[in-house]
Amino acid sequence: MKTFTLAEANALIPQLEQLVDDMRAVRAQLLAMGPSLESVVRAADGNGGSKKASAYVRFSRVSR
Repeated sequence: MKTFTLAEANALIPQLEQLVDDMRAVRAQLLAMGPSLESVVRAADGNGGSKKASAYVRFSRVSR
């Protein structure tokens, strides 16, 4: 495990802020898509579905 100096850690803060902003944007998109994907998720009985539905299912599991 890497140990960061204070200067190294502080230098990474802008990158971390951008990553967090990106994750928040993706989360908002997935939440917005949720209602339209519920029927697809229910209909996907193990073999059907779509890429969007798969992403939503993964997100749903992680966000609980």
